[in-house]
Amino acid sequence: MAPSVKFRNATLVILLLTVFALRLYRLDHQELWGDEAHSAYVSKLPLLSTISPRTETNPPLYHLLLCLWVRLTGSSVFALRFLSLVFGVLTVPLLYRLARLAFGELVGLLAALLCALSPFQVYYSQEARMYALATFATTLSMFLLARIVSDKEEQSLDILWITYFLATAAAIFTHYYALFVVVAQNVFMIALWRRDQGRLRRWLTVQAALALSFLPWVLAQRGFLSGKASARFDELTLPCPDQHCQERSGCLQCGDHGKDPAGILFYASLPTVSSPGPCCCCDLSGGRRNSSPSQKEVGGWIRFFDGRLTLP
Repeated sequence: MAPSVKFRNATLVILLLTVFALRLYRLDHQELWGDEAHSAYVSKLPLLSTISPRTETNPPLYHLLLCLWVRLTGSSVFALRFLSLVFGVLTVPLLYRLARLAFGELVGLLAALLCALSPFQVYYSQEARMYALATFATTLSMFLLARIVSDKEEQSLDILWITYFLATAAAIFTHYYALFVVVAQNVFMIALWRRDQGRLRRWLTVQAALALSFLPWVLAQRGFLSGKASARFDELTLPCPDQHCQERSGCLQCGDHGKDPAGILFYASLPTVSSPGPCCCCDLSGGRRNSSPSQKEVGGWIRFFDGRLTLP
């Protein structure tokens, strides 16, 4: 049974007050950290410099809004973070509307409650960075898309298409990861409207407009984006554990570890030394030369994570 209107309204008011209090509490307790300090620096630049690709590698919308915000509120720690607090608070009722539209009243209230109490949401609503704005914009984009799918009135659909375009553009101009949401939306909508050529054509037209609007920024940041993608791929490529142990032990013997962050991690593992013998002296394969590669890999990873490393 759906809750009554009075109960729903009272619950939402209490929830919003709780959301605001949680995000306001000790908002300026800690000093700005590195990325926040960079945001504060960018916000004090001239407006055109704020949105310049040479100033910031991330999309420019958040810093543009922050630049305008500090001109109204000042540049204190409290003021800088309060902008993120506003978007963090607004995300909760928006998520309620989205979940209610998709699954009903009770699910909407539950989703709002989980978002209100989420430690991640509270944390990023208290940080002078773009993540709260990105969450709000992507949630708004999803809500408007759900309205487009469910609404049948042609007049209201025109307004929904325009607001969807603006919300989605705001999301991708806030953070690159919003593009994953856009990709998911395209997969869903193409599958849903694959037999409705009129709606599908309209959808693809809006997506093409979004792509064209974002293309100049992508071209301006192509060096950064290609390097970032390459770095992320390298992080996902794990080294051979036996080779990694040997390289780290070699660094330890020659003392060459200052330039390699992995060397620091290797040194951090030394307090766990408890077994005698050289590094990686034990093999699960029992020393058999014809042991399968999978056995060696398993044995190597167990030795790598075990941390029981000693000097030879």
